[in-house]
Amino acid sequence: MLKSQRGVKGGYTFGQEPSSITVLEVVELLDGPVGRDAEGVFAEAAGAARSVLETTTIADVIERERRDMRRSDVLHLAALATSWMNTRQ
Repeated sequence: MLKSQRGVKGGYTFGQEPSSITVLEVVELLDGPVGRDAEGVFAEAAGAARSVLETTTIADVIERERRDMRRSDVLHLAALATSWMNTRQ
């Protein structure tokens, strides 16, 4: 799933396209099966979580983060403009 490179310019990159890796794959690789021993309502909740995680890819997460970052940048600029306007009065 990941490739590593040693050295000064080292680090980790995806071994596959982010659009082909689901969040469920990553979670289960790190933590094991979601809802493994769950029963009753907890098994239902785990099933719902699995459903969301298996239909969300790493590319989806990246796009959401970019969209949220742009939105927060706009809000930050609006707050700066408002603050500047308030100091001019």
